[in-house]
Amino acid sequence: MFDPASLAILSDRETLLKQSALKQTLIHALHQLADSYEARWKSLHLPSKHRKVTHGENLQGLPWHLLDFPAQISKESILTMRTLIWWGKSVNSYFLLSGKALATHQQLYERLDPLCDRDYALFLQKDPWTHDFDHPETKVLLSDNSVNPHPFFKIGKSIPFDTKKDIQNQLLEHFEDYISLLTK
Repeated sequence: MFDPASLAILSDRETLLKQSALKQTLIHALHQLADSYEARWKSLHLPSKHRKVTHGENLQGLPWHLLDFPAQISKESILTMRTLIWWGKSVNSYFLLSGKALATHQQLYERLDPLCDRDYALFLQKDPWTHDFDHPETKVLLSDNSVNPHPFFKIGKSIPFDTKKDIQNQLLEHFEDYISLLTK
């Protein structure tokens, strides 16, 4: 029923306990990050929105943890700034709008220039929930890009796990950049 490699993993109690502890640490860290996002959001007198912290085991075969804040997600409208910790890949941030939220914030297309040439990616897939920066329809946001209206607007930035910079500070910078598209 089980091959020796599977049994070795299942019986490695120390590694499994480390994995379990890491999951709890990540959930706690995402809630702390959400507290920072929420404080900044409220300081701009933007309508209060709830947060969503969740996790799973199979995003392209890998575990993941994510934070959506604000978590305004419905069939008619999406406005979220998503932080995804994708085990084995990277820490990613995304800004996603569609439907009514996108119609309300059309000016964001005119506010993209400060983010150009700063390693942000523009997601042009048919599915707004595609998160892979290696997807052929994910383009680096450059100053010479023309951004045509799409059924949804999504940009993102990826932070490798081996970065020398503080990941939380980078995520807070991304959040500020995303807010600038809504509020300037």
